[in-house]
Parts: sequence; structure tokens; C-alpha cells
Amino acid sequence: EKRLSAITETAPDAIVCIKPGDIAYLWNRKAEEMFGYTAEEVVGKEAHPRMVPENKIKEARAGLETFFKTGEGPLVGKTVELTAHRRDNSEFPVELSVSAMRIKDEWHSTAIIRDITERKKAEEELAKHVDELERYMKATVQREFRVKELRDENERLKAKLKEMGKG
Repeated sequence: EKRLSAITETAPDAIVCIKPGDIAYLWNRKAEEMFGYTAEEVVGKEAHPRMVPENKIKEARAGLETFFKTGEGPLVGKTVELTAHRRDNSEFPVELSVSAMRIKDEWHSTAIIRDITERKKAEEELAKHVDELERYMKATVQREFRVKELRDENERLKAKLKEMGKG
């Protein structure tokens, strides 16, 4: 038990375990930092209203209802990117992995949640630079075509002048 506690409390990601009724029974230190609620404020209470944006809570509850009956759902066994919210209602991007456990004839859920805010910022910055490079390349290619056209025109005019000089 001490080893499990040490693992969950030092994990770099939020770990949240819930049982039927959306009742949290594990809310690690990283979940506290990420969402702004202490374990004492969440354990024994509904977890999703403390993590899911208000406009997504109905959908989340519908998924939970199915999950607690069947142990299955659209997020189980997958890693997906979603938007979460903090205590102050600010939203942020997360990567979520959900697993199902059958304990005493009830389905329980373990969620591993990673804040991907910095990764998303880096991806946006990279996309911006790629866009700039693509625009630069397009402009460069267009400029090269124009230079070729001007060279060809120059050669045509030289030939014409040469011809005129003979006549």
C-alpha cells in the first residue's frame, strides 16, 4: 500500500479513480495541482463536475452511466485529447487514458490525465513556422519563374536586336 501510494503521489500525471455514482476515491497530488481541488475536497464526491467543462458534463454523465453498467465506453482503453477545466473554470487541453476495473461486481474507472498545454503551444508555434516557410517557398518559386521569364524575354530581345543590326 505504501508503494502504491508513493507511485501515485509522485506520478507526473493526474490519477483519478472513480466508482459508480461518479464518486472519486483516488485523487493524487498531480490531480490537485492540475484541477485546483484537494483530495479532501473531491474524494467521496462526484469527480466529473470538477474536471469536465460545463458544456460537456451531460455527455460525460451519459458515458459514465453506460460505463458503470457495462465497463465499456468510447474512451475506455484509448488515449484521447480533450478539454478539461480547473477550479477557476479556465479550460486547458489534456491527454486522457481511461481503464476499466471490475471490483466486487462493480465497474470502476482509472483515468490518467496529462496536461498538454505546453505541447499544444509548441505544436501551434511549429505549425505557424511551417506555414511561414510554405509561404516563403511559394514566393521564392514564383520569383524564380518570373526571373526565368525575364531572362527568356531578355534573350528574345537580344536576338531581335542582333537581327535588326544585320538588316
